[in-house]
Amino acid sequence: MAHVDDLALVETRLLGSILLVTVEGRVDGTTILQLRSSIAAHGRLPYGFIIDFREVSYVSSVGLKLLLDLKKRAQERGSTVVVVVGTNDPIKDILFISGLDKIIRTFDDTATAIASLVGVTNVRTVENVWIPLLSRKQKIALQFLLDNNWIDAGVHSVILLASRLARDPQNLIELIIGIGHLERVGVPVVETILMIAETGEQLNCRWSARRWKQEHARLSRKLGTNIPVADKPFNIGWVEEALRARDDPLRQHIKILDTLRKVNEEGNFMKHCIVNYLNFFREGNLACLSVIDPQRIRWTVTIQPASSKNTKPSISDIRGRFNAAPDSETRERIAEILGSGVSSK
Repeated sequence: MAHVDDLALVETRLLGSILLVTVEGRVDGTTILQLRSSIAAHGRLPYGFIIDFREVSYVSSVGLKLLLDLKKRAQERGSTVVVVVGTNDPIKDILFISGLDKIIRTFDDTATAIASLVGVTNVRTVENVWIPLLSRKQKIALQFLLDNNWIDAGVHSVILLASRLARDPQNLIELIIGIGHLERVGVPVVETILMIAETGEQLNCRWSARRWKQEHARLSRKLGTNIPVADKPFNIGWVEEALRARDDPLRQHIKILDTLRKVNEEGNFMKHCIVNYLNFFREGNLACLSVIDPQRIRWTVTIQPASSKNTKPSISDIRGRFNAAPDSETRERIAEILGSGVSSK
């Protein structure tokens, strides 16, 4: 169960053609779904984005990736994304270390950020409160799963979003009960719901596991990034030094994905959007590996460089096919394969 300090509080408001997103707490793997679903609830409209991180204590690589995704989405519609940081020095440092401060503009306050996107006279405040369409039975079932830790707060928020997208909301109870199992066996239901929200389409609560995978593949192609043909190697020599020696038998289980083509091929085979990390790979702020565990199961592993001379490169994320998450034993096996030069924390 997530500690209360780890939970993110998210508030969204429409200001004309701008979506203002105010966040408190941490933005990491345990809270990113809450943030993404809150934004996705507004659909794929021509927004510019203002992300207010003044009350945020930490942003992990998944939060930085979201900023890049929002920037791409806004640019396609002639706008952009900016971040309000105020006097939050830890967040300023994270943006600086990741290089995002050179890509995304930052401001000290919301008013200045708004003025940078449009003229103040063109901005009007619109309250946008989306109310989930849940029956009493559905609310009870959803709360039971949340209280008993069968789903987390992120999945909870995605299910609320699904209640607005379902063509058959009366059958939502089936999705509420089945979503945890489907995700555990590698069916990307959560990611598919978020993509459906972006495209403005509808979902069917009674889709089979196969249909969910088909919809995920279709929407990934529809929303996917066009990959350039250049294949210049990434500057990630630091990960080569951190891994086991080349003559170590366990090293044969590791393949370093050091070019754009290899990363793209990995994403296509594994059915997840690893290419969204492209800017981090190019700048040397993230490395991508393909790892085969002793059970002959393939995993995509991303590794962050050491933050100081006294630390080691660390595992950032591990994904199986269709974004499947590894269990604790699998994570330990992968850490063993990588070797003591890489931290699993």
